[in-house]
Amino acid sequence: MPGLIDCTVIAPDALRFQGPVRCLTVSDSRGRLQLWPLHAETFVALRPGDIVLRRPDGTDFAIPAAGGVLHLKDDVAKIVL
Repeated sequence: MPGLIDCTVIAPDALRFQGPVRCLTVSDSRGRLQLWPLHAETFVALRPGDIVLRRPDGTDFAIPAAGGVLHLKDDVAKIVL
């Protein structure tokens, strides 16, 4: 979808989220990182903290994470916890 990121969050036990988001916010070694559509390709090791996904309707959805990795390319984000 134009202007949105196609996001998938998967944990060893379940698929935690799959769908479009306006933006996502994660914690990395430098602090909090917010990613928007058209962001440059990014590969990030995640630190403990909430992954906050802003849905197309403007509501936020938080997923607690003890760590993981995120890859964003061409407005497709894949997060493995």
